Amino acid sequence: MAKVRAALALDKTDAAIKGLDVTKVDPATTIVLKSEVASEAIKTKAGDIAAKVPGVVKVDNQLRVAAPSQAPATTAAASPTTAAPAARTVTDLVTSSADLSSLSAQLTRAGLADTLRGAGPFTVFAPTNPAFASMDAALKRSTDVNAERLKKVLTYHVVSGRLSPTELAAKTSLDTVAGEKLSVLAGTPVKLADGKLAVQRSIEVGNGIVYLVDAVAVPPTVTQALRDEATLNDVVRLEPIRFATGSADIVADSRATLDRAVVALRTITGNVEIGGHTDATGSAAGNQTLSQARAAAVRQYLIDAGIPAARLTAVGYGQDRPVASNDTEDGRALNRRIEFRLL
Repeated sequence: MAKVRAALALDKTDAAIKGLDVTKVDPATTIVLKSEVASEAIKTKAGDIAAKVPGVVKVDNQLRVAAPSQAPATTAAASPTTAAPAARTVTDLVTSSADLSSLSAQLTRAGLADTLRGAGPFTVFAPTNPAFASMDAALKRSTDVNAERLKKVLTYHVVSGRLSPTELAAKTSLDTVAGEKLSVLAGTPVKLADGKLAVQRSIEVGNGIVYLVDAVAVPPTVTQALRDEATLNDVVRLEPIRFATGSADIVADSRATLDRAVVALRTITGNVEIGGHTDATGSAAGNQTLSQARAAAVRQYLIDAGIPAARLTAVGYGQDRPVASNDTEDGRALNRRIEFRLL
C-alpha cells in the first residue's frame, strides 16, 4: 500500500490524485482505490499509476466521478479490472504500453491493428514483450516470413465478446477468432493452452477486455505445420538438392534426396510452397530468376513423381533471405538451398 500511495503522491499534476484512499484487500496484492474524483481522466490516471507499481497484480478501481455540482463523497461499485477510458480501444492500449511493444509491431504486420480498433467487443490475450522474446525459434522464423501464419497465431489470442475474469474462470475452452479452440484451466492464476500460458492481469478498454499473458499460444494447426515443415526440410538439410552451376538442372545424385521428399510429402496433408534461394554472388535480378527456375524444377520433379500439381507452389526468393553470411564459401553454400513451407 505504501508503494502505491508513494507512486500516486509523486504525480504533482493533480492534487486530487494525491488524496485517494488506497487499500490492499488480499494476499494477491489487489489494490482498491476509493474516493470521488473530479473527472474520468483523473480516475483513469490513478488506475494506470497504481497498475504500474511493482507487486500490484490487480487494481480494483472504485473511484467515482463526481457530478459537476457535487463534492467528492462516496464510492462506486467495484470493478474487477484496471479501468480505462471508454473511448480507448484494444489497439490504443497495446500501442501505448511499453510492455506490449512487440505485440503492437506484430499486430501492424498482420494487418490486425485496425480490426482491434473496431466496435468489438473483444477479449484479447496479450503476450508481453518477454513472452515474445521467449517464443520458440522455429515459430519465430516462420512468422517472420509468413504473414498469414502470424495472423493465425495472433487471432488465436482473440475471442469475440467481452469475458470478465469471473466468466473466463468458469470456461473450459474458448472459440477463438482463428477458428481453433483455446483451453482454459481454472485456478490462481487462470491458465490457457493446456497450462502453457498464465494470465497475469486484466485491463478493461472501451471495446473489450485485455488479459496480459506470459507466453505466446500456438494454434494446433500451426504446431502441426511446423512439424511437417521440419520433416520435409530435414530431408533437404541433410543432403541439399544440388544444381549445375548457374542453372536449374538438378544434378543426378540429388534425385535420391528428392525421392525421400516425395515419401515425406505423401504423409503430409495440405499445400506446400517450394522456396528457391541463392547466395549473393552475381546480380540480384539474375539470382531472383535463377531461384525461381530452381524452385520450378523441383516442383516439376515432385509432380512427375506423383504429387498433385495443385498442392505445390514454386517461389523464388533470390538472395533476399540468407541463413548465413555470404562472406565465406561455407555461408554461401548454406544460402544456396531449397526450403519447404506448409501453406
